[in-house]
Amino acid sequence: MYLCLLTSVKSWPPAIYSALPVIAAIEPQLNTSSSMSDELKEELAVLYESDGQYDKAFALYADLMKPDIFEFIEKNNLHDAIREKVVQLLQIDHKRAVSLLIQYRDVITPAEVVSQLLASKKPCG
Repeated sequence: MYLCLLTSVKSWPPAIYSALPVIAAIEPQLNTSSSMSDELKEELAVLYESDGQYDKAFALYADLMKPDIFEFIEKNNLHDAIREKVVQLLQIDHKRAVSLLIQYRDVITPAEVVSQLLASKKPCG
């Protein structure tokens, strides 16, 4: 069911439907279910993106480990948002993540990066 919904939302122009009611129906599941499917998370991310809620879409794309997240960051000027997803970005592509972190070290300091890495139990790169 969700895959069909995802395919529809990705293929339909955002002008022919309202994303907000669909977002409102899906969001409670995100907040209450740790077992929310990746397809449903991606659906919600696509809806956030079509509604201009790029920071929320970014957070879900990072959690889903989407390789094209770096283009999404640049396209939507989400450099401030990288502060919250350092570990995920490094796991997706450590070379691109390090380059991004160096470029935007005024947004997130090297000390903050190190702190997040030490706090994480997930291996990076």
